[in-house]
Amino acid sequence: FSSHVTKEECDKILAETKDFKNPIIYVGEISISRFNPNVCYVSVPNGDRDIRISGFVDRNRAFHGDKVIVTIYPECEWMLAIKPEIT
Repeated sequence: FSSHVTKEECDKILAETKDFKNPIIYVGEISISRFNPNVCYVSVPNGDRDIRISGFVDRNRAFHGDKVIVTIYPECEWMLAIKPEIT
């Protein structure tokens, strides 16, 4: 697993990017599917939809209900994350 981002690092990134049109990181609560623990969603306040997290590695030890930060992969990598699920 990759290391966690500290609260101080997160606060710094949020402060430095608060005026960006598209956020670099999102803060929200993670919900893990009870049917498939490889699939999770992060609910972001004021977001128009949840952010899907695929796999244990990207979940990085988070448990259901934890407050987490996420970044969005480049669009060209989106299907790579779910490829094992659809093949």
